[in-house]
Amino acid sequence: MTSRWLLAGAVVFGLAADLAAVPDRPMKKPRRDPIKEELALLEGSWSYVAPNNNHVTIHNGIYTVTNPQGGIVLSADMIIDPTKNPKWLNMRYSAGFYKGKTLLGIYELKAGTLRLYIDTTGQVRPAAFPTGGGTSLKRQKQAK
Repeated sequence: MTSRWLLAGAVVFGLAADLAAVPDRPMKKPRRDPIKEELALLEGSWSYVAPNNNHVTIHNGIYTVTNPQGGIVLSADMIIDPTKNPKWLNMRYSAGFYKGKTLLGIYELKAGTLRLYIDTTGQVRPAAFPTGGGTSLKRQKQAK
């Protein structure tokens, strides 16, 4: 019986010694979420590279185009997959000409320029950007 108590004591004290070492272990890093990270990069105000008086805002994954008077021309939820090459984009329209439709596209964010190419038939996701095709937007500088 005494040997059982000695063994139990050794196990308890051994566990206590192991538990004392636990705080020295590094904590696990939180998992990266590439979609949230990419949406944060897209967030902001944009203007068209080609002559166009409308203004684009991306906020909380919602792409909104407004006219110079502030009226909404179109609005769409952006569903992205930045892990694809080229990066995938689904635009689920809640206002404008394509209201109620989801169109498939691709996008590229490079050096303050956002390029979008969307299949307006809603049938096929483009595999690549056509030469000179798509929409190009420049990031607006934030007022200080």
